[in-house]
Amino acid sequence: MKKKLRRSWLLTLTTDDRKVQKAAESSADVLILDLTDSVTPELKHEARRRVVDWLKGSHPFGDKQVAVKPNNLWSEWGRDDLEAISSLRMDVLYYPEARSADEVRMVQRALDEAGSQAEIAVLLETPQSFLEIRELAAVPRVTAFNHAQGDLSVNLGVALTDSRETLLYTASQLVLVARAYGLLAIDTALPSDLRDAALSRRYIESSRRMGFQASSTFYAPHVDAINAVFSPGEKQLAEAREIIAEYEKVKKTGRAAYVRPDGRWVTVHQFRQALEMLEQFG
Repeated sequence: MKKKLRRSWLLTLTTDDRKVQKAAESSADVLILDLTDSVTPELKHEARRRVVDWLKGSHPFGDKQVAVKPNNLWSEWGRDDLEAISSLRMDVLYYPEARSADEVRMVQRALDEAGSQAEIAVLLETPQSFLEIRELAAVPRVTAFNHAQGDLSVNLGVALTDSRETLLYTASQLVLVARAYGLLAIDTALPSDLRDAALSRRYIESSRRMGFQASSTFYAPHVDAINAVFSPGEKQLAEAREIIAEYEKVKKTGRAAYVRPDGRWVTVHQFRQALEMLEQFG
């Protein structure tokens, strides 16, 4: 059975019926039902009520994977959000503004006590989260990190640029730790001009080159580009099948590697990458 794809994560404005419908009709792999920055204080309780009603009964999202983004525990609404959503039928709790592993363990315990099957994705957007990144990766239920560079750039006092140089350190640190702990590394698509399709595509491609496996966005037109960039083409799939077949042959002769006709080495690492690609996309 193939794993469900989690290439594209679309932030969904829960108080806007038109945006909710647009998100439901999108090709996003994961919809993030937002209770945080896109919801004004006077609508916080209404947004929470809507999400609870959707996920306790029928909802407009079909068979899409659903994540819920509560307010941070130290906010005015965070603890009530966590209490309200812990038992809901969601795939992921998308936790923002984490400052410590102890804080995320509080979220994990709430899910445990509610009997939830939800995973936790942690948004790394504070300086403190990067100082505790290994501890955060080891918290039970944490399966993904998001490079939440919008708020992170504000908290660090650096400028966001399309060339990405100001946050290369945090991006690399996140990818390194995520890979070491087997977590999904999610970037955020934030080009300077959201409506420039070519610029947005280049921005998303830079995420993949840096080692990210997925991207989040709040701009629905980005979703198709994210899915395309984080999916292999037919040529790559054919190459993966060839690597698996040839590597199986050389293993039987007692060798641990071989050289392809184009001069590239294939070792157990490329073999495992090919297996993983076909498991998801083959």
